[in-house]
Amino acid sequence: MGRELPTGMEACTKIKYMLEYSYMARTATPFDSAIRGVLGVLPPRMRKVIERRYGLFGAAPQTLDAIGKKEGVTRERIRQIENESLRRIRESKEFALLAPSFETLEQMLKRFGGMISETIMEDRSVFGGSANKHAGLFLLELAPFAKRRKEDDHFYPRWHHIKTNAEAIEKAVLDFAKDLEKSGVAHTEKEFFGHMAKALSRVGETTEQALTSYLKSAKHLAQNAYGEYGHRASHLVRPRGMKDEAFIALKKAGRPLHFTEIAGRIHSSSGRKAHVQTVHNELIKDKRFVLVGRGLYALSEWGYNPGFVRDVITDVLKKGAKHEEDIVKAVAAVRFVKRSTIVTNLQNKKRFFQLDDGTYTLVA
Repeated sequence: MGRELPTGMEACTKIKYMLEYSYMARTATPFDSAIRGVLGVLPPRMRKVIERRYGLFGAAPQTLDAIGKKEGVTRERIRQIENESLRRIRESKEFALLAPSFETLEQMLKRFGGMISETIMEDRSVFGGSANKHAGLFLLELAPFAKRRKEDDHFYPRWHHIKTNAEAIEKAVLDFAKDLEKSGVAHTEKEFFGHMAKALSRVGETTEQALTSYLKSAKHLAQNAYGEYGHRASHLVRPRGMKDEAFIALKKAGRPLHFTEIAGRIHSSSGRKAHVQTVHNELIKDKRFVLVGRGLYALSEWGYNPGFVRDVITDVLKKGAKHEEDIVKAVAAVRFVKRSTIVTNLQNKKRFFQLDDGTYTLVA
């Protein structure tokens, strides 16, 4: 005969326990055992506040206000409880249980150049998930070798090793970012990290992990949809609207494109839905783009000037009279039109006049 199922309150309690245990098993971290050991020195209320505040054992971190409301006290009182709890843990004999975890965290900090942003702590290369990140942040708060740097206008929240010159590293990163802002260039990954390594060589580490950590700490450095890096203010890195997306698509192509192809490239690279007519309208309005054929657009910075075929012929003839064949070649170099279109425009007697030697000149 099988085991009888619990009923009533007993059933609810058991089911709740099983669900909690199942959830904890899925969110367990390598640090949990040591953390439970040091939390054991705290009375229940303090332990509960710390678990909620740091999001331990699979929970989500909560603000001082949120915890205060649940406990029926002010946010300042919760702050006092948090500080007192951390002090008790540091002064307890159980604090020694954290030594192996501290060693792991210290090696992690060194591996990332002595400074790491909280924005990448969930990455597989760091803690590999939110539960691990929350546990790691709690331990970093207790670690004697780690110090947190608050978020500011230039950097996200980050941690650094006390033996690392974080101020010098951040100054070098800011100077590097300013140079990128002036240039407005979007660099390939290899180019970007090469320049960054040179900028950081005297004050920080230049390994791939260290440079990535410094990059992710800085608010003004970013990556575009093509995998290129630069300053956020650059239109090539953070395009502002469809016209910038179109500019980047043409820039990457390095040749004139039909407006339908430009729309397609915007969608495939950025994932944004680019309506063909919207893209075409932006191309018409923006002086950075030049219509060079039937629906074909190029960048004005490539040397193309705006205007119709007759305007291009006018520019060619300003330099002197030319034979039909020379005019066709000159216009074809900057406009993707048929020969017949060029020849037809040459017949505009209000603009062009054919001399006795067969050459064309401008009407006086």
